[in-house]
Order: sequence, then C-alpha cells, then structure tokens
Amino acid sequence: MYKKRVAILLSAMGLIFLALLGRLFVLQIVNGQQCRDAYEQSLLRGTFFTASRGAILDRHGNVLARDNLSYEFCMDYRLIAEDPSWVRTRQRELRRQLRNTADSGRAEEIFAERMDKSLYWAVQACGSSEQFDAVRRQIVARVKRIAEINNDRPREAEEFHVIAQIGSEERYRYLKEMVEGLPGVSVRHGRKRDYPAGEYACHVIGQIGPVSREDLAAHNLTEEQEPDAFERRLANYQPTDIIGKSGVEKLCERMLRPAQGYESTGGGVQKLRIDPHDGRDVHLTIDMALQVRLTEMFRKTYPYHNGCIAVMDVATGEILAMVSIPTYNLQTYRRRVSEEAAQAAAASPPRRNSREWIDRPYGLLVKDDFDFPLMNRVIAGRYDPGSTFKPLIAAAALTEGIIDIHRTIECRGRLFENSPGYGCTGTHGFLLLAEAIRCSCNIYFYRVGEWMYHRDANLLPEWLGRFGMFDLPGTGLVEEKAGVMDMPTGAERRGASRMLAIGQKTSVTPLHVVNLMATIARNGEMISPTIVRPGEGGPEPVRVKLPIAREHMAEIREGMRRVTARYGGTAYKVWNTQGGRQLGFEVCGKSGTARVAGGGQFRTVIHEDGTRRREMVREGNMVWFAGFAPAKNPQVAFVAMVEYVIYQSGSDPDEYIEGGLTGGGATVAGPLCIEVLKACKELGYIRGE
Repeated sequence: MYKKRVAILLSAMGLIFLALLGRLFVLQIVNGQQCRDAYEQSLLRGTFFTASRGAILDRHGNVLARDNLSYEFCMDYRLIAEDPSWVRTRQRELRRQLRNTADSGRAEEIFAERMDKSLYWAVQACGSSEQFDAVRRQIVARVKRIAEINNDRPREAEEFHVIAQIGSEERYRYLKEMVEGLPGVSVRHGRKRDYPAGEYACHVIGQIGPVSREDLAAHNLTEEQEPDAFERRLANYQPTDIIGKSGVEKLCERMLRPAQGYESTGGGVQKLRIDPHDGRDVHLTIDMALQVRLTEMFRKTYPYHNGCIAVMDVATGEILAMVSIPTYNLQTYRRRVSEEAAQAAAASPPRRNSREWIDRPYGLLVKDDFDFPLMNRVIAGRYDPGSTFKPLIAAAALTEGIIDIHRTIECRGRLFENSPGYGCTGTHGFLLLAEAIRCSCNIYFYRVGEWMYHRDANLLPEWLGRFGMFDLPGTGLVEEKAGVMDMPTGAERRGASRMLAIGQKTSVTPLHVVNLMATIARNGEMISPTIVRPGEGGPEPVRVKLPIAREHMAEIREGMRRVTARYGGTAYKVWNTQGGRQLGFEVCGKSGTARVAGGGQFRTVIHEDGTRRREMVREGNMVWFAGFAPAKNPQVAFVAMVEYVIYQSGSDPDEYIEGGLTGGGATVAGPLCIEVLKACKELGYIRGE
C-alpha cells in the first residue's frame, strides 16, 4: 500500500514536472523570441537619462569647458512651422490607434485638441504668447537660413528645438506631467555647455552639436554587433543626443561622453534602475594663462591682421599654446538669431580690406569667406613656409653629401645675371652654410635645390616626407591637414626644385613648422605633437630619429643663432631694438616671407548691378618667424605667422598702407616671438640656459 502511494505521488510530481518542462519549452523555444521581444519592449518603455559630459581642463586644471544642468521645453520643428504633412501623418497614426473604439470617427478633432494643448503649454513655458511667437520666428528663420546655405532640407527641420529654459526642477516635473502624450512637445533634462575660457581656446576646444545621421551610422552598434535591444539602446546615440563635432570635443568623445542611465516605469517589469555616469574629464597640454596672453598680444600688435602662434615643449612635444586669430566666442556661437538679424547679416557682407569681428549675431550661420574665423590656422591653414624651410633643406643636403659645412657658394644678387628671376635680398658674396642661414641667402639655396635635383629629382620631396611634412602633424584633431607640394614634371621640375629649396612650391601648416624647429632643437629626433595628456583620448606620441649627424645639426643651429645674434642676421635689428636682448638668453630663429598664389586673397564679390566678379580683397605675403630657445639648452619651440603683409624692403614694421601692414618675416613676426619668449620665461617654461 505504501509503495503504491509513493508511486502515485511520484507519478503526479512527474506529470507536474513534465507540464512545467512543456511550458518552458513553449516559452523559450516556441515563443522564445516573442517573449524576449515583449520583455525588451517593456524595458525600452522605461526612462533613459544621461549625466554630465566630461569637462575639458588645461594643463593646470583650469576649466575650459563643462556641463551645467538645465531643464528644457522643446518643440518639434514641424509643429513650430505648422507643417501640414506632419499634421496629416500624426492624424493617421491617431486614427489607427483609435480603430475599433468609440472615438474612431473623432481622430481629427481629438488631434486638434491635443495640438491646442501642446501650443498652450508652449506659451506657458515661454511666459507669454508674444515671447513664444518671437522664439518661433527665430527658429524658423534660422532653419530657413541653414537650408539656404546647404541648398537642401536641413536636419534641423526634423528635430526638436529648445524654445524655453525651465527655471526649477519642481516646474520641470509639473510641465513634464502636463505634456505627457501631447504631440510635438517634450520636457527634458538638458545640459548647457559652459565655456569659462570664452573665445581664447575656441579652436582647440571645438564644438558640440546634435547627432547627425552620419554620426549614428558611424558610432551606433548594429543588431549583429549587439543582439540585445536594451543593451544596444543603452550604448547607442539617440537623435536628440549631443556629440563632439570638432576640436578636442570630437577627439576625446569617448572619454567625454557620459554613460546613459535607466529606470523602469512599471508595466509588469521588475523595478530596474541603472545609474548614469558622468563623462571623464580631459586634461590638455595647453596653458590657458599663456594662451590668453598671446591672443591679446597678437590682437594688440596687429589689430587688422589674421595669423597664428604656436608654442611647443621641446622635450615632450606638448603644445603649450595654439593661438589662431580671429577667434570666436563659444559661449555665444550657438545662440539663436531672429529672422531680421539673419537677413541683415546676409545683406551686409564684410567690406573690402576690413575686419568685421565674429561677434555678429549669426549663431550657427556664420559663413565668413573673408576672415575664416572658424578655421584653426595652426593645424588647418596651409601656407608656403618660405625661408623657415631652409634649415630643413640644409639638413637634407648635408646628410646626402650635396654640400658640406666648409663649402662656399657665391651670391651675386641673382642666380642668372641677365634674368630678372631667382633674385636675392642682397649681394652676399661667398657664403658658408651658417652665414647663408644667417642672412637667408636665396642664391645659396637655389644652388642647393638644383644640385639635389641633379642627384635625384625626388630627393628633396623625399626629405620633406622624412620630416613629416606630407603627414598629418599627429595631434589627432580632426581639423589637421597634411602638407602638399606643387611639383611639376619634366623640364620644369628643375626650376621648381630651386623654389622648393626656399620654401615655395609646398604648403604646410604652422604646426609642421614649429615641429620642424623642435626636431632641429633635438638634433634630429622627431616627436609627434600632443595636445591631450597621454591616456586621455589623444594619440600617443611617436618618436623617430632622423639620420642626421650631430655636427651637421650643430652648424644649422649656429646659423639660426646668428639670425638674431650676429650683425647682418635677418632678425638682428629687431632683436636689438625690440627687447630681444633683455631675454637673458640667446635664441635660434629663422624668418620667412612667402609669396601667395596670385599675390593675395580673392573672393567672389556681388556688385550693386547684381554681377559677380572674382576680385582681390587682400594682398601681400605670409610672413613667418620660427625657432627655439634657449640656443644652448632648447626648452621651447615657437612659430608666429601673419597673413597678407605687404613686403617693402626697409619699411617701418608699424606702418600701415591702406590697412595693410608692411615688412618681412623678421620685422613683422619677429616682435611677436620676442613677446612669446618673454611670456614663456615668466611662466616658467624657460628656466635658464
């Protein structure tokens, strides 16, 4: 009897167990995907929220960019612009939702009521109907202007726009509850990017902006890469997210981007909360005190000219300052503008030979083809380097045995007596290499370029490549540009090789030039420049030792020292009259004056009769001064470049002719570099010889 009861009990338990197994089989195998999808969808109906984007700090911890918490009332642009196709689409969606209900025939009426509520709460958020209408006009004008510039329907025409900032968390919660389920409006947490450095590091910091379709395609995980929809949603960018668009904001996006958080909203799902995490801070190698000082110094010295300054730590390759003029203010760059302001800006382009500062109310609409304020000239501006390239050419010729430090070359003022071309700044007689660098003798280097061509037509370009001139400088910033060369083929290549030897026929960035100076200061060791502290999102520095003998480098450095220290040096007069001697150490430098293709800057000008003509709006040369200091114990390398300077031999560097500065590399850019070195010494980057 006992055994029979046990058998019955075990049989019953077995049947229950088999039933459970059957149910599990149905749930996991037969309906497994359906159940997983239902669970994932229930999770996705929860609330996703984010934390603060990481801060950007200078080398001493001073804040350059950070997030401040805000609350925002947002509207879909298609509701703002009262797009009828959007209204019809939403009505159809509502009609489908109300199918087989008592309200199925009132879809249009119900949607109209909801739209009225959306507009009512939008007015409440703005404070008044007048303010709401003004903001509405501003957004419409801005999007129309962007569409005109892009000649296409912009992304902004399909996005939510912030129409009001909500002052408190209590009001945020109230409005969020009121607009729940209403079409075209949302209330959300926002984080306003604050830039305490304002305009002084704008090109380095870069910009952030809404995620684009291209960003979503480039960064988001696909279903194949992450099958779990919830994990994919946590990891991926959403169309309303912000992403770095340029500068360090883009370079260090992975570091700066915060991790999303999540909180379930019920609906049968077990309560789940994942806390968000702030993005990590990024420290730059830039010293803001030096950056601000050099920016103001450039503006004060040459208020009507554009240009740039870069300073590098010789030992490490760290960039201490990266100044590009003109600047723009990151605090106000994204402000929305009214339709009237946008029209006024479009109707009044910059005048010929004028400086209209970037503080015009363009917001995102700045399209300045006169000053190019958005361009970081240090890494994205490509210019002929002029005579600043002569130390590189000398290193190549010495290493290849084309010349030696004891060989003289005669300068008679012209390469060919009866030809106006291939001239020099004077008649220098017989010169050794160091003296040729001191007085920047073109004839000497024309000969060197020609002899290198006869050895191998590709020899000079190969050496420019060894010095990294045709590579990206290496900071990792997306705006970086590699150098380019304009070398013809055939018989013309011989003459082009002569020009290449004096820094023409090639265009490089100022960062290439300052890194060249640092390489010479290190006796031929190249280190790729860095702007972000190692391990914080930027590329690791790369070191390359060039096969150049130390005695050859010593001769080149001696020639560069004589540029400032020996009578007849191209910067000797400037160094003696403008405070260079008071630095307390000797400096190795090299001036450069490079012709611009066509003689100046051209732009299509629209005349009163409606005709368009391409006209010169600026004329002059690009003038340079670059080097390193102290001469005996190099600690910093530097470069200063000023755009469109009219060259007149012996002219007063402070003289302006029709708004144009006159002079050469030594007289115009040299004084800037003296001030650069004074600042570096005072801030402790130069510590004795």
